[in-house]
Amino acid sequence: RVYHISATTPQCALLLAFERADSYPARELRDTLQLEGDSWARHVRPLLETQLLTATGDVESEDGDATLSLNLQFSCKRTKLRLTQANTPTHQGGVGTGASGEATEQAHCDDDRKMYLQAALVRIMKQRKVLRHTELIQEVVAQARGSFAPSVAMIKKCIEALIDKQYLERAPGALDTYSYLA
Repeated sequence: RVYHISATTPQCALLLAFERADSYPARELRDTLQLEGDSWARHVRPLLETQLLTATGDVESEDGDATLSLNLQFSCKRTKLRLTQANTPTHQGGVGTGASGEATEQAHCDDDRKMYLQAALVRIMKQRKVLRHTELIQEVVAQARGSFAPSVAMIKKCIEALIDKQYLERAPGALDTYSYLA
């Protein structure tokens, strides 16, 4: 099966290293890519979370003898994968000011809204079991109307996230219908 993967340059370089061998010591890859500490962790973590790579030992440790291996049994329902850098905790000495403070506040608000939408989607699907896409969108918009006006794009992203988390699935034979799994 062919997958289309959107990844950062270091992640691509890391994946390309596995054309020569199926397994490498993490230290060798880290030295080859010249990534240290947090930078290494930010680029490797998404590859491990999506299970494109598997690890033995603590890969994020500088002094460990961890090994990274290509997951030859990898399979995913989605053909398009977007690998993003893993977030690293930031230390703030107080309330954010200026543009960066507003950006983090907006990102935090978006995350809260996505969680709200995912919870609403699960509640609706738990009750209805099987539902068409347009009806699901309408019910989510109606439920969220009291808190905020969600965009259809945000709802679609939340549906995809729930499919990835295996709470929902597309009904076999009907692409515009979802069924509840959990």
